Amino acid sequence: MKFHPGSAPIRSTTGSSKTHNHMIRVHRSGNIMLCIVFLGAYPLQADSGQESQLNTKSSRQAQIQIRQAEKAEKSGNWDEALKGYMEALKFKPRSTTLAAKIGAIYYNRHDYERALTYLQDALKISPRNFEATKFAGIAAYRLNKFAAAVPLLEKAALLRANDPGVHYWLGVAYYAQGNPGKAVDELRESLRYNQKDIETLYMLGKIQWELSQRAWQEMREIDPDSYRVHQLMAEYYANKGNLPEAIEQYKLILKKAPDIPGFRASLGDLYLRTGQDRDAEEQFHDELKIDGHSFVAYYGLAKLAFQQLRYQDSVEDASWAIREKPEFGEAYLLLGNVYSRMGEYRRAVEALENAAHILPADPSPHYLLMQIYTKLGETELADKEKEAFERLSAAAKSQGPSVH
Repeated sequence: MKFHPGSAPIRSTTGSSKTHNHMIRVHRSGNIMLCIVFLGAYPLQADSGQESQLNTKSSRQAQIQIRQAEKAEKSGNWDEALKGYMEALKFKPRSTTLAAKIGAIYYNRHDYERALTYLQDALKISPRNFEATKFAGIAAYRLNKFAAAVPLLEKAALLRANDPGVHYWLGVAYYAQGNPGKAVDELRESLRYNQKDIETLYMLGKIQWELSQRAWQEMREIDPDSYRVHQLMAEYYANKGNLPEAIEQYKLILKKAPDIPGFRASLGDLYLRTGQDRDAEEQFHDELKIDGHSFVAYYGLAKLAFQQLRYQDSVEDASWAIREKPEFGEAYLLLGNVYSRMGEYRRAVEALENAAHILPADPSPHYLLMQIYTKLGETELADKEKEAFERLSAAAKSQGPSVH
């Protein structure tokens, strides 16, 4: 099977030998920069053991070939570099560095079969060589030799535990073997050392999504009428914007699990979003009878009171929500908005500053602060909040809509 350079087939978590129809792009595949870095890890110097016993003539001939290869390498002439290193290897057949350099060049050229052969030769002489171990594991993975790739990458992870690339490749190798649990662990370990790596985040999200899909399917098979299955469907419909169907699912849940906290607050929120205020208020109060610490129910009542222009009631309920959950940014935002409507601008500013601190990516607190400072005639502060609002709004637009 031929692979597009820079792509790697990934097997599904079921352990099937068939590759996915799509190809997962992997930026860690061999490229010129990788090859330069990899080759740079092997300074050519006299090897120990049998190499020191080679006759002087062979050693001189090897050094001539090495110098020519290094010159070609520096100029980017990889064909000549490969030729020179292979000629040198004839005179120094026990050279770890030469075998590793040749393996690196083949890896860079996507010839993973030859790369693996030479890297394994290097490991026979120097079994604890990190780079040779790591790239031998990746080459084996590229060849779909997952049983060979995993132990090599496990060994590389022991040799250098803080290398994010090793954990990434070990994770995808585990995934290819049908072991998603270990794959997730390794990908998370990779993110410890490289938190913003797109490839790792993609693979982690992909595997976790597949695991959740599998769990949901098993739930439906075990008990299709379980309240948890109905909860799953309710959340699905709510995310899709089908609020009437979500409401019906929550009604079924309450018949099956009337004493479990949380569901009435969720149903109340759906009623509130569909303009059914009386039903919403009833559900929020019923939730508080079951769970007197439900910050969601207090927040729902605060939103309802705000919509009905009952500002003092909204302040009281929002304050209760914050008491139950001190880092409740949305409640602070609502409280600031209410105080602003009441003309209590200093209290509004305090609440909105708390909201901005808890919700650093949300432009809404800054918009309200801009309005308040403008009314108060504090133009410098208003301009500062305007700049923050515009910056965060632009950032939110650049990220695109949320995907549900």
